[in-house]
Amino acid sequence: MSSPLRLVEGKLTALRFLERPDQDSAGNHQMSPVNPEARKKSLGYWFTHTVVPILAALTGNGAAANALVFQQTNEDLVLARLNAAADKVEHPATWSYANIRETRTFVSANAFVTVGKNDKILFAKLPVEIETGGETYRGFLGGQCFDVGDDVVAVVDRRGRLFALSSPDRRRMVMDHACSDTGLAGLTRSLWLAWKWMFIGMNCFLVPIMALVLWTADRGFSNLDVDLAMLLGVPLTIGILLALVLGVRLSWSDWLPAWRTSSILKALGRPDLCTVDFLDTRTEAERNGQARDTDIGQIYYAPALKT
Repeated sequence: MSSPLRLVEGKLTALRFLERPDQDSAGNHQMSPVNPEARKKSLGYWFTHTVVPILAALTGNGAAANALVFQQTNEDLVLARLNAAADKVEHPATWSYANIRETRTFVSANAFVTVGKNDKILFAKLPVEIETGGETYRGFLGGQCFDVGDDVVAVVDRRGRLFALSSPDRRRMVMDHACSDTGLAGLTRSLWLAWKWMFIGMNCFLVPIMALVLWTADRGFSNLDVDLAMLLGVPLTIGILLALVLGVRLSWSDWLPAWRTSSILKALGRPDLCTVDFLDTRTEAERNGQARDTDIGQIYYAPALKT
């Protein structure tokens, strides 16, 4: 998305999927489903569930070993309950665990489609060709929620590549398959919340311990400047280290999709939506009837513009 985006408004006069791996048979194949029990046979699972508790017990950390075993057993019980409840659901909601748990993925040369238990598309890369305003545009969208005859706003670059389609009121949008469920502002807010609560939690634990150590030391609080520097320096150091850990944990592949989403939303004149988590709005749209039966893939349902 190196070139500026522009809007093309008009009636959708044609809509064609150039490839649909879930419908076409020639040159397409279904990927083997993931075995949910395979993780229990992995080396990492064996190491964390067997070796780590034993090492903790051998080094005198019996309480830590017991806590690890309890946590791992509790996770397995919770997962078993979720699976048991999902088995009883015959007609699951599209974005429910019961539907997402049983997925099938179909791939072709330039597209892929992942469908859930209810056979509705969850995730996709769909080569699409549309006609609007007397022009033809192509792109790779992550879903589709429009029909021929709808009034739409297309987001394209100067080369004519299609990056998004939106309703005129910006309530329903479909974007490039490489976009994320939130914009840069939403990703930054999530990082800020993660940093804040980790910072508060660690300092609530470490600062009182440091104050107690300084108080019980032989010299006590004899040098107030040095003691205050230590008490204030530790939280500052922790904050910097946490910021570095979170920064290193993320990669360009985390920031780029959020940047694409923000660029499209700003081009549509709705920068306020950059903080919205569209995964939540999809679930809500299905619950309140905003989602249509013909909607497929990742649709961006937006709240109404506040006036």
